Amino acid sequence: MVTEETRRSFCRICAPCCGVLVTVDGDRVTAVRGDPDHPVSRGYVCPKGRALGELHHDARRLDVPMLRSGSELQATSWDAALDDLAARIRRAVDEHGPDAVAVYVGTPSIKETAAAPVLHSLCRRLGTRSRYSSITVDIAARMTVTTLVLAARMVPVVDIEDARLLLVLGTNPVVSHGHYDGLSDPVERLREIGRRGEVWVVDPRRTETAHHATRHVPIRPGTDHALLAHLVRSALDRGVPASVLDRLHGTDALLEAVAPWDRTRAAAWTGIDEATIAELDAAIAATGRLAVLTGTGVDMAGSGNLSEWLAWCLLLLTDSVDRPGGMWCNPTLTYERDRAGGIRAEPIDDGGPGPASRPDLPRFFAEHPCAALVDEIEAGTIKVLVSFGGNPLVAIAQPERLRAAIAGLDAFAVIGTLADDQADLASHLLPCTGMLERPDALLGSQSAQLAVYGQYTEAVVPPVAERRAAWWILAELGRHLGVDAMPRGLDLDTATDDDLLAVVARGPDALERLRQADGPVVAGGTATGWFLDSLPAGYPDLAPPALVAALLDLRSVPAPEPGLRLIPRRLLRRFNSVASPTGRQDEQEVVLHPEVAGAAGISAGGRVSVRSANGSVVGVATVTDGIHPEAVALSHGFTDVEVGRLTSTVDADALTGQTIQTGIPISVERAPGPG
Repeated sequence: MVTEETRRSFCRICAPCCGVLVTVDGDRVTAVRGDPDHPVSRGYVCPKGRALGELHHDARRLDVPMLRSGSELQATSWDAALDDLAARIRRAVDEHGPDAVAVYVGTPSIKETAAAPVLHSLCRRLGTRSRYSSITVDIAARMTVTTLVLAARMVPVVDIEDARLLLVLGTNPVVSHGHYDGLSDPVERLREIGRRGEVWVVDPRRTETAHHATRHVPIRPGTDHALLAHLVRSALDRGVPASVLDRLHGTDALLEAVAPWDRTRAAAWTGIDEATIAELDAAIAATGRLAVLTGTGVDMAGSGNLSEWLAWCLLLLTDSVDRPGGMWCNPTLTYERDRAGGIRAEPIDDGGPGPASRPDLPRFFAEHPCAALVDEIEAGTIKVLVSFGGNPLVAIAQPERLRAAIAGLDAFAVIGTLADDQADLASHLLPCTGMLERPDALLGSQSAQLAVYGQYTEAVVPPVAERRAAWWILAELGRHLGVDAMPRGLDLDTATDDDLLAVVARGPDALERLRQADGPVVAGGTATGWFLDSLPAGYPDLAPPALVAALLDLRSVPAPEPGLRLIPRRLLRRFNSVASPTGRQDEQEVVLHPEVAGAAGISAGGRVSVRSANGSVVGVATVTDGIHPEAVALSHGFTDVEVGRLTSTVDADALTGQTIQTGIPISVERAPGPG
C-alpha cells in the first residue's frame, strides 16, 4: 500500500529559501526535490536542500532535554531542565548583574522567524546587554558601511533581470548562494547576465562562480579596496552628471581620498596588470550602470570597511542604485509601507558602553562583537551563556581558548537540533524543532534578489519525542525565571507558531495572505525608484569621516610585500558552523598554488601545516593553478581543523569589532603523514 504524499515547503538553510517538494511516508521524510512551480527558485535546490530529509533523521538529532550531572549528560524533563537553568541564571543575575547572562545567536536561527520576538523580549526583560551573533563574525563591514552611507540598514541586491555588468568581489554565490543577498539557481542567473553583458569575478581563487563568468581576475588577498578606489577615481574623472551629483553628499571629500589611486598604484597593490584594470574601467564606462556583489572574502579582511564603502561609492556615482540594471532595495512584501512612509534611521551604536573587558570594541546594533565573548567570560563578566542556532566554538577565533573559558561557566545551555561538539561542554541541551517540523514564513525578506515576495509553510512532519519550538523554549525559560517573554500580550499556554509569525509580519492580515496562498505570494519583480527618496537623511553620504580618514591614511603606505595570506572558502555541502546535512564528513582542504607547494615539498593529497602568528592547523593539500600564488584557502565550519586557530580576537576591526580573518600572513610546510 502506497502511503507516501508530497508536501510543498521551502528550505531555510541559507538566504534564497528555495521552494521544495518534500515526500513523506507518515513521519518519515523520504525525498526532497526542488519545486518546479516555485516562481522564484524555479525548481532549483542545492545539495544541502536536497539533504533536508537526511538532516531531519540524522542520528545526532536531539530528542529530549539533557542536564549534566557530574561529567555525564542525562535525559530529563523540560521542567527539570528549565528549573535548573533558571536557577543558575537567577543566581548569576543576583550576584553579578544582568549582563552576566549572555546569548549567542547563530546564522541558522535567523530563519526561525517565530523565535525572534521572543528572544528579543526575553533579553529585554532580563536586562542583559550581553548579546552576540554571527553578524559580527562575517558581515559586520557590510552592515556598518551601509548604515554609515544611508543612515539605514537596507542592503541592495542585484537587478538580475536587467543587469548587463556584474562585478563579483570576494564571494562565491554558486556555492554560498549569496552573502546576505539570496540568489537561487545561481549558475543560470549568472548565465542570464552573461548572455546580455559581462560578469567579472575578482577573487584570489578561480571559484565555482568564476567558472561561469566572462572574466576572472586574480587579486592579491585583502587588496580589493585598492582596485575599488581606482574605479571610483575613474568614475569621477569621467564626469558624473549633475542630476546624479545633486542627490549625493560628500563628493569633494571622496575625490580627495581616492586621488592617489591611479592605475599604476592600484596595479602595484592588487597584483592585477594595468591593461586588465583598464579593460574593467572601459567596461564600466561603456555599460554605464553596474551591479556589485561582495562577500566574506571582502568583509573579513582588515580592509573590509573600505572595500564595502568604495563599492557603494562606485554604485552611487554610476547611478546604479535604485535604478534598473543596477542594484535595488526590496521594500519587502509585508513592509510595503517603507516605500511610501520612508525608511527608519538605525544607528549602529545604541549609545551604551562596550564590553567591560574590551572597551576598545564598539557596540554593534544592540550587540557586543563576538570578538569580546571569550574576554568577557575570562574576566568573569559572563557567568551563563545560551547558544541558539549556531556554534560559537567553530565560528569564533581562538576556539581552544573559548572552550576553556566556556568550561568554567556556571551554565552553558545549547538550544539546537543536533548534538554537535557543543554537547561536550553543555550543562543543558534543549532540543528544538527542525525546519521540517515547524510552520514558518518568509516575510518578504530584504535579501530577496529576484522579486518582492513572501511564502508560508505548514510543518511538513510533526515533531517527535520532546522536541519543542525554539520560541516556546525561550518563553518557557522566561516563565521559569518569573518574567513574561511573550510579545504583544500573547499567552504562552495558548499561543501558536502562527501567532508569533503574525507579530513579525506586523499583523495577522499579512500572514493570512501568505497562509491562504498555494505557494509564494509575488507582489512584483524588482522595485526601483523609491529607495533613495526614502532615506532618513534624504541623500546618501559618500564621505563618512571614519572611512575617508582610513583611506587618506594609506596615501603614503607602500604596496604590501609579497607573502602568503589566508583567504576563506565555502563548500557546497557545508554551511558555516552547521554540520554537513549530507552526512559527508569532508576533510579540511588546504588549497594552494603549485609554486607554493613545490617550494615546500608538498604534494597533492599530502598533509600540510598552515601556521600564523596565532596558531596552526593541519589539512590535506589541494594543489591548483586556480589560486593566486600569494593565497592559501581554507574552509570554515570544521570542528577538527578550525580556521579560528589561525586568527585572534585581539586582531579586531576598530569600527565594527569583527575579527580579521582574510589576508592575515601565514606560512605552509609539509606535515607528517601520508603524501
